[in-house]
Amino acid sequence: MEPFQRLDMENWAREVLQAEGPLLVDFRAPWGDPALLHNDELEEFQRQWRGFARVVLADAFRFQTLVFRHQVVEFPTLALFQAGHWVKAFGGPGRVRALSEWLLTPEAMAEEDLEAVRRRLHHPTAV
Repeated sequence: MEPFQRLDMENWAREVLQAEGPLLVDFRAPWGDPALLHNDELEEFQRQWRGFARVVLADAFRFQTLVFRHQVVEFPTLALFQAGHWVKAFGGPGRVRALSEWLLTPEAMAEEDLEAVRRRLHHPTAV
């Protein structure tokens, strides 16, 4: 069984637009490199960030309008949604690491929240 829910047109509004907290949508292309589609990095992200955001998978072909609107040109692309709105995206094989690094910057969250996250993760304080 796959560890992440797959989105389709029927559940997009409920799962993404009406999501309570942060949500990560991993847009994947059916023609993409299978080596990039392993879930190990995403599973590790969820363990490391201890439930910061739920991760779901989406076939980029099914969501072409959204992909074009946000100029996604690299697959897979991991997009962060907050309160149903696209916040930021990270593409390619280093997408999970790039997201993790960005989340530890002041751009991603208020400085006081950033310090709390760093303490919780036992992450180095250098940004």
